[in-house]
Amino acid sequence: ILRNPGTVTDIIQRMFTIETAYNDVGQFMVQDGMVPGTFSLDVSTGAIITGTIGFQGRATTLVQDTVLGDSGTYAVLGAQTGEVMNATTNVGTIQKDGSTFGASIQSLSISGEANLRQQAAIGSKFSKGIGAGRFNLTGSMTVYFEDQSLFEDFLNHTTVGLSFSITDLDGQTVIYTIPAIKFDQDQISPGGIDQDVFDNLEFTAFRYPTTECMIQVDRFSPNK
Repeated sequence: ILRNPGTVTDIIQRMFTIETAYNDVGQFMVQDGMVPGTFSLDVSTGAIITGTIGFQGRATTLVQDTVLGDSGTYAVLGAQTGEVMNATTNVGTIQKDGSTFGASIQSLSISGEANLRQQAAIGSKFSKGIGAGRFNLTGSMTVYFEDQSLFEDFLNHTTVGLSFSITDLDGQTVIYTIPAIKFDQDQISPGGIDQDVFDNLEFTAFRYPTTECMIQVDRFSPNK
């Protein structure tokens, strides 16, 4: 189980060193003090599920020998052997407030932002540190327009919970839960004759008082 901490003292900044090898020219780009500050996850009909992680770091240098590969401290990991996941066969039931979502969803995306900042100092070519701000979590959904329920949630500023699961071919399951969101945009868009009408929603997450988090991720291994 993974949650964004609700208490400032529970937040521990993790820094990474990332090395990129350009073997054809014998150059290695080393970036250290890399702090993850943004992430996104996109689930769309008929497409591979994709995600991104954005970093801010201290320094970037070019060297002619590997720093991480020969240190003996770091383990070189091979590529993952599992199949990539898609929105057609790997996404389970999408739930709103603990019940199956009433309408059909064409796409769903979430995005997190830690509001990192470079901490520059006189006499230092590179940043002395990376500061962190408030965590923001936003998202969007494109839903087939079937009834008025989502539009009423938008008009009434209703707080709702959203969750969905992703399971790979080996049976490993990840459940994403956003327990408290409010829809801040709702645009019902009739495209034209012989086209479906979609309800385009954008939402913002808030801290849920019971778990003191804005997002929770649960990972389950298959029973074998």
